[in-house]
Amino acid sequence: MKKKAWSVLLLTICMAVIVSACGGAKGNNTSKGNDTASGGEKVTVKLMHLWPEGVSAGQNKIVNQIIKEYQDENPNVTIKQEVLDNEQYKNKLKVLSASNELPDVGVTWAAGFMQPYVEGNLFTPLDDLLNGELKDKFISRYH
Repeated sequence: MKKKAWSVLLLTICMAVIVSACGGAKGNNTSKGNDTASGGEKVTVKLMHLWPEGVSAGQNKIVNQIIKEYQDENPNVTIKQEVLDNEQYKNKLKVLSASNELPDVGVTWAAGFMQPYVEGNLFTPLDDLLNGELKDKFISRYH
């Protein structure tokens, strides 16, 4: 049950980042095109995660469901996924960060793993989102 709660938490954060990215982000990887009939600018968001269908079927299903619902509600947004296993993900994250080609949205591990990325200002802080509209949306891990 804890694993499912963490998955939902991570997905919520990912989707919050997508929402903020689509709301006028200046990200390096976000592709913008012409206006659509829905009135919004076409946006492509690159999402990299580590829940392959065969290994992490539950998490993969949740991610795909959230992406489908989001794209259905926001037809001007296309979310392109890259799905890797843990070690591939870690290695690719290092390579992409060295070339300043990180995805718009990704998943990572806390504490020590994130430290070099945070110190290098490679990740966008979510403090404003987490202290703003998402403040009461998370369940404490101690419950």
